[in-house]
Amino acid sequence: MKTQQYLVSARKYRPTRFDEVVGQEVIVKTLKNAIKTNQLGQAFLFTGPRGIGKTTTARIFAKTINCENITPDGEACNECPSCISFNQNNSYNIYELDAASNNKVDDIRALIDQVNIPPQIGKYKVYIIDEVHMLSDSAFNAFLKTLEEPPSYAKFILATTERHKILPTILSRCQIYNFKRISNEDIVKHIEKIAKYENISYDIEALHVIAENSDGALRDALSMFDQLASFGEGKISYSTAIENLNVVDYDLYFQLTDNLLKGDLSKTLMLVDQIISNGFEPIHIIKGLAEHIRNLLFTSMNTTIDLLEISEAHKQKLVSQVKYCSYDFLSNVLKILSEADVSYMNTQNKRLLLEVSLLKIIDSNKKPINDKAASISTNTLNLDPNKNSTNTQNNTTNSPSININNTQKIDNPSKYANGISTSKTVNSYSVKEKFNEYKTKIENKKELNEENIKELLKHLAAEYTNSSPVFSNILANLNLSFTNNILTLNVNNILDAENLKNNIIPIKQYLASNLAENGYEIQINVLNNPDSIINKPIKKERPLSTDNSKQQIDNNDDEKFFQQLQDRYPSLKLLNEKFNLQPIKPNKI
Repeated sequence: MKTQQYLVSARKYRPTRFDEVVGQEVIVKTLKNAIKTNQLGQAFLFTGPRGIGKTTTARIFAKTINCENITPDGEACNECPSCISFNQNNSYNIYELDAASNNKVDDIRALIDQVNIPPQIGKYKVYIIDEVHMLSDSAFNAFLKTLEEPPSYAKFILATTERHKILPTILSRCQIYNFKRISNEDIVKHIEKIAKYENISYDIEALHVIAENSDGALRDALSMFDQLASFGEGKISYSTAIENLNVVDYDLYFQLTDNLLKGDLSKTLMLVDQIISNGFEPIHIIKGLAEHIRNLLFTSMNTTIDLLEISEAHKQKLVSQVKYCSYDFLSNVLKILSEADVSYMNTQNKRLLLEVSLLKIIDSNKKPINDKAASISTNTLNLDPNKNSTNTQNNTTNSPSININNTQKIDNPSKYANGISTSKTVNSYSVKEKFNEYKTKIENKKELNEENIKELLKHLAAEYTNSSPVFSNILANLNLSFTNNILTLNVNNILDAENLKNNIIPIKQYLASNLAENGYEIQINVLNNPDSIINKPIKKERPLSTDNSKQQIDNNDDEKFFQQLQDRYPSLKLLNEKFNLQPIKPNKI
């Protein structure tokens, strides 16, 4: 007696009707409507990732359009001769070509010869060309004319995972259907059905692990399901799934996050060593922890938690932990881990990169997190996330003031992430920090008097030593007086006065931020100048002269003016003594 040949689940439970196709509802509805209204195109392009049902849908479509008794909802009857021959894989109306191994011009010419032969049974001959992007350019060109004007009984379905590699002239001749990745929820439901048919017991968390590692491909998920079913002898547990699929237990990421929140570097490094000892590379921890922190960030916002394709039990654990995580902590961890991911390939010591990244997280978040981390339970996973969210709102309404000394009690676990809470609750530890910072600034301000002003201007001069040495030197040697709320800055020449005038804003700002009172005026005075007018232009006064003596008067006037400049600006006098400068008329330069 022959035993029945074993078939993998992907083949054994391959859909044979449109209603059995998983996760492609829009495309299925469009094709069924086209069949019911008899508005069939000549060429179709099915594109999308691997294992999501492109070829399966093409076969169901080919079977249905040749069915002799199509149901009112657009499905094949599975009873007519055409459907029976299709189900037995001996239909002559369906011709499949693997373009990966038949990609030459001769292969396409053979296909064109087949097109010229009308169907013997049924209405249409359907040609399914899989991995069509593998055809050579010459093969594409040979196929163009037939694809554009095929016989009325010929239908072409092209399937590909890489649409961008197909010639635009081919794309323009096809109706394009974009298949999407299958959601984790749909994959889990489909595997549950198969497990019940096969009498295989399972943990729902194990099925979610399969779905999360399938990357939206149902065929990959079914392959993993078969593998786990064989290993567990008819039982699929969560521990079996993470062990066989080489996946880090997500409970370890909860523990790792707890240690980071508490700033416990030793436990963090010990946990990392435990994960690496189980055969995982540091990049797995970097990416896995980043994904966990992303999930926490999404959980902290009520509107985005539904975007997470994880199990309900996993969501509850995230809700329990996120109440201890501020927005600053989450965003900072994501930034550091993203930088580590980018640098990973160029680093010699991969493990050291991971450890340094975790150290950065602890150091950068230790100060703001200390107060909250002190109240974290040693086992975050057992916390009860189902608390009434109205408590926080009621407390906020009834008490308009915030108790900045109470940083330990947190009523609502699902709404705490700095800056992104939908409730009106304010993080008390951040208010306390801001209040202490403001109080310190007030206490450190100096009394408004001449001695303190002199001291502050000397500090300001030291700050400008490198960026503006001239301004720094003027401030350091400044002679000032403060009487009747008027601060007078005395300088030796008009150039120094102009420099002070141009920098009066930073002077005022520095004094205002360091003095307790600011009700005073600032004026600049030039010593040895009775006018003390800063903006008065330097102008030469020339007496009236006749044309005969004009040149001599001008020369004398220039020398006089040059002497006045030397008296006014000592630096010009030094230059004259060193280089023996002489005034020269502009027309002689």
